Amino acid sequence: MSLLRNLISGLRALFHKEQVEHEMDEELKGYLDDAVKDKIRTGMSRHEALRAVRVEMGSVDAVKEEIRSVGWESTLESLWQDIRYGLRMLRKNPGFTVAAVLTLALGIGVNTTVFSVADGILFHPLPNIEGSSQLVAIIERTKDGWWNSGIQPANFLDWQKQSRSFSSMAAYQWTSATLTGSSQTIREEAGAERVDGALVSEEFFRTLASKPELGRTFLPEEHQPGHAVVILSNRLWRSRFAANSGIVGQTIYLDGRSFVVVGVMPPKFDFPTGDALWMPLALSPEEWTARKSGHLHVIARLQPDTSVSQVRAELGAISGRLAESYPETNKDLTALPVSVGELINGNLTPVFCYTLLGAVAFLLLIACANVANLQVARATGRWREIALRSALGAGRWRVVRQLLTETALLSALGAGLGLVFAQGSIGLIVSTMPAEMAEQIAGWRAIGLNGRALAFAMAATILSALFSGLAPALRGSKIELNQALKSAGPTTSGSSLRLGSILVSAGSRSCAALGGWRRPDGERIPRHS
Repeated sequence: MSLLRNLISGLRALFHKEQVEHEMDEELKGYLDDAVKDKIRTGMSRHEALRAVRVEMGSVDAVKEEIRSVGWESTLESLWQDIRYGLRMLRKNPGFTVAAVLTLALGIGVNTTVFSVADGILFHPLPNIEGSSQLVAIIERTKDGWWNSGIQPANFLDWQKQSRSFSSMAAYQWTSATLTGSSQTIREEAGAERVDGALVSEEFFRTLASKPELGRTFLPEEHQPGHAVVILSNRLWRSRFAANSGIVGQTIYLDGRSFVVVGVMPPKFDFPTGDALWMPLALSPEEWTARKSGHLHVIARLQPDTSVSQVRAELGAISGRLAESYPETNKDLTALPVSVGELINGNLTPVFCYTLLGAVAFLLLIACANVANLQVARATGRWREIALRSALGAGRWRVVRQLLTETALLSALGAGLGLVFAQGSIGLIVSTMPAEMAEQIAGWRAIGLNGRALAFAMAATILSALFSGLAPALRGSKIELNQALKSAGPTTSGSSLRLGSILVSAGSRSCAALGGWRRPDGERIPRHS
């Protein structure tokens, strides 16, 4: 309840200032009257009591300011004042503002662009698959450290039978075919088209936790040689078959052979490629026992509460047994779990992405250093302004906060422009990639300015404000008041001179009020002189 009362009190102080000020005046007046009455009871006259209370109480304005500073609304109001003042200062220096904003926009925009690409390829390569964090790919590593992602069918069967860390395991093989058909199933203007596809094992769709939008998946017997059935991707179904809801059960022609369509996958399912179709991996018994040539890619779903280290140990034990049983083909091979993105994109892609992220992060540091240098150069012309604020009672932290607020405004403006730059850059990168290559990169279609990219841009903006503004703010706030107010360097402006004249006049009147000036020989100059 106290938190709610503080919130309501703060909002009331922000939006009903005059009423709150009037109530504060009434409370202080009541306190003053009560204190005077207490003094009178001790034997003082009213004049003496009033004077004694005012001495004890101090300045009424100071007391009111102290009361205001207790509430959270004072911090918010002070921050709003800093923002308004910072915007005025940036408008007064358009050249500096434009240079700083463009510099930060370039750094933040490039970093956001590269992060968006890395986010799609490295961190979220399978955004449309349920429970993708539980999916792994299994590859073989040679004695020399080389990857072998083409797995022998017999090894796949052994892994499937002997492993206990997986709830399901499946294999697939890339393929392609020329799609043709009659006018009943395919639009006449489409003609023949080369499409990518995959031959998949029985557990493929179960491992990926995906069900068709229309029809069904493959039956166990359809994975035997001699069955010609196919499942279409949603994108291919819409672009080639005009989203015909009666497509299930119809016949299409692939490389001149007839295939019966048994299902259509949902729009979000695009593994291993979006514009694709799937057919059963119908190998003969002799092909399933082959160990000399590997052409299968293997994916598996982990059991609940199973760690990657446990999987690695289990696969290592299985590889050891296979090496003893089949030394000619398995002697120097060790099965390893890797991410599915690494399986599709290769093990060098993460190295390139991380290298590029490091390079653009260094570019952002250079941008921050340039903005910091601009701010240091600009601060030399603001010594008198800062000195006056300090002379009027502003502490060093108050000055630092004002300077940091101005830098934060620059970073915010730079981030806004940088996001526009990033949006255009991402669109250009995605659109210029050839379709046949984009289909081979996991997560390529997921690249975009999403929530994670915006969060990264916000973090980059905050870091940019700190890196480019903290050092200049600390340096600019550390000045000698007397030296700064007396200096008249080349950066002194007309307004600074007028400000100095005002300060000299105020000083003259103060000295005169204290007893006048004195000559160098010590003789006092009368006030009327």
